[in-house]
Amino acid sequence: MKKGFTLVELLGVIALLGLLVIILYPVVLEQIEKKQNEVDSAKLDIIYSSVDTYIGTHPEKYPNRVGKQYCVFLDTLVLEDLIAIDISDVKKRYVQVTIGANHNTTYRLLEACDEKKQIEQSDIVSAGSYHVMTIDDEGNLWGLGSNK
Repeated sequence: MKKGFTLVELLGVIALLGLLVIILYPVVLEQIEKKQNEVDSAKLDIIYSSVDTYIGTHPEKYPNRVGKQYCVFLDTLVLEDLIAIDISDVKKRYVQVTIGANHNTTYRLLEACDEKKQIEQSDIVSAGSYHVMTIDDEGNLWGLGSNK
């Protein structure tokens, strides 16, 4: 009697493995995506908490007024050692903070502080290294802080 597997047995094992891959592949991808979303959510919580800390430590720049909007440049939080995680994969570089009627705070990540004006990082750095801005009632941007 010969030792080894027949061609039919090998093809059967390959077919079963292929079937397992077909069944498990979407499940594994879904779990990976779910975990990535959890990581992203945790990263946003850290960013928003850091923004709260930054605004709280600079009350002269950020008066706590209802309806007021502020923008904080993410690199400012890194410079002030408020964020200890890697945020290089965060494509939107500004956090817009809006203080609501019951002093509830809402956050939005933006590519620019005022999307109508398309403020870019290079514009802010060349305008005196302002990294923190506010948007007044007329929608004008004002630089409030400098890292100099």
